Amino acid sequence: MKIDFLKVNGFGKLENRDFNFSQNINLIYGKNEAGKTTILKCISAIFYGLSKNKNGKEYTDFERYKPWGNSEFSGKMKYTLDSGKKIEVFRDFSKKNPKIFNENSEDISKEFNVDKSRGNEFFYEQTKIDEEMFLATGLVEQQKVELEGKEKDILTTKIANILTSGEGNISYKKAIENLNKDIIQRVGTDRTVGRPINIALEKRKKLSELKKSLQIKEERKEKIKQEKQEILVELEQDERDYKVLKELQKLKNEQNIEQEKIKVKKQIIDDYETKIKNLKIDEKENNSNLKVNITIILFFIIISIIAIILSKVVGGIIASLCIIGYIAFYLLNKRKQQSNKRAKEKEIKILENNKKEKQDDILKDNEHINKIFESKESELLKNISNSINRKNLTNNNSQNVGDELDLLEKKISTLKISLNTIEIEEKNINKLLEEKAEIEENLGKVEEEIEELQIEEKRLRLAKGILEKAYSKMKTEITPKLTANLSKIASKISNNKYRNIKFNDEEGLLVELENGEYINCNRLSIGTIDQLYLSLRLSVFQEITEEKVPIILDETFAYFDNERLKNILRYLNEEFKDSQILIFTCSNREKEILDNLEIKYNYIEL
Repeated sequence: MKIDFLKVNGFGKLENRDFNFSQNINLIYGKNEAGKTTILKCISAIFYGLSKNKNGKEYTDFERYKPWGNSEFSGKMKYTLDSGKKIEVFRDFSKKNPKIFNENSEDISKEFNVDKSRGNEFFYEQTKIDEEMFLATGLVEQQKVELEGKEKDILTTKIANILTSGEGNISYKKAIENLNKDIIQRVGTDRTVGRPINIALEKRKKLSELKKSLQIKEERKEKIKQEKQEILVELEQDERDYKVLKELQKLKNEQNIEQEKIKVKKQIIDDYETKIKNLKIDEKENNSNLKVNITIILFFIIISIIAIILSKVVGGIIASLCIIGYIAFYLLNKRKQQSNKRAKEKEIKILENNKKEKQDDILKDNEHINKIFESKESELLKNISNSINRKNLTNNNSQNVGDELDLLEKKISTLKISLNTIEIEEKNINKLLEEKAEIEENLGKVEEEIEELQIEEKRLRLAKGILEKAYSKMKTEITPKLTANLSKIASKISNNKYRNIKFNDEEGLLVELENGEYINCNRLSIGTIDQLYLSLRLSVFQEITEEKVPIILDETFAYFDNERLKNILRYLNEEFKDSQILIFTCSNREKEILDNLEIKYNYIEL
């Protein structure tokens, strides 16, 4: 491709400037600070845009090249592709995407991919070279090295890098070393300790063990739930039984009280019977006494009669008085006995009536007990579970109910202790399980971290594999071409003194002398190495792009002596006839040598 025209409306110190470029060599002359580098940066900015990121610099490129005045921050370029297709690009540097037109001034911007961060990628699609590669290969700046020995090492290293990686600033060996280092430092291996993957795996192990223990706790929680439910069911039944037994005990006590009342009534009946019996005995005794009294009277009558007969008048009177006295005593005693008899008969009747009433009361009480207490007892017993000894409960002895109550109370107490113990365990497990979500979340994060690290390792190993394959391909396909180019360049710039250049991993870059001996490239002069590096870099640039992108040389020959400058300009003219070359310089040496060699060029003075 060839840049035909560049219009700078405002870019850095340049304002309203137009530049026309020719096909081959273009010599842009200007004193220091005249704007040569600004033109170069403007060309790159039209192709790729201006970055608004500092990337470690004090100012962004956007800030650095934005016009100080009121000039429009924009530019326009016209260029022709190798196919002959003409393109026109206008870019407002304040905006991400340019406007692209074909030779008929039709807007073709939408024909190209637009990246969110890089913007329209028209130039990459046309040339297959990105900004980084363009700046690293197609744009060659002045070497800024102070010490000659160090410069030699740098240049030979750059040449070796190009031969192994295709990029002067990229060493295949260092790249492999860095990738291996990255794998260890950024990821780690099975043999490393304290690396991200080792830390993550150890963390996953601990979290997995915690999760496993929590799963066991969770399983235990389910068993606890079942055990708790069983205890609650049993406790509820036992508490119901306890309540019923309490009522039954109360009923038994009431029944016992009623039984005691019946006993008291029976005792009263017995007392009645005893009294009646005693009264009847007293009556018999009275009857016996009456009979005795009659017998005595009869005895005295007989005696009186005998006395009358024996003593006549006095005895008769005395005997008569005794008989009369005894008769009177008898009559009085009989009357008293009859009165006592009637009183006792009345008392016996009252006692018998009372006895009858008590007996009726007992019958009623027994009937009440049978109807009420037994009915209630039967009803209560229906609500008693089979775990209770029913045989003991049917016994009228309330002590048996009390014994069952004691047993049941102990059982209830034991169940409550078990329930409390299991609830404490459940609470502790729940507290632990509250951490489960956090543990699972952390485990998920660790799994993601491990996955990312594994992906990172795969990516690094893939990059390493790709690099190794690329290196292998470079060695077999591209490096021979580049070493052939180097040999050709070396022969030309040394007037056949150095005819052949070879490269190997062990010894690096070797140069064959006229006598056939191989020496290390470091033994060549700095100027020769510099020329080899420049030529090789330009050769690589032509290899990696589908278009013959312009070669831009910015003060590249500042350290070349006139002889080396003459050789390199001749070489550029002969080897890159089909490429556009832009040479920026602050010296007249390039113009003088080109004129002496009668090489045509387009001269632009700033």
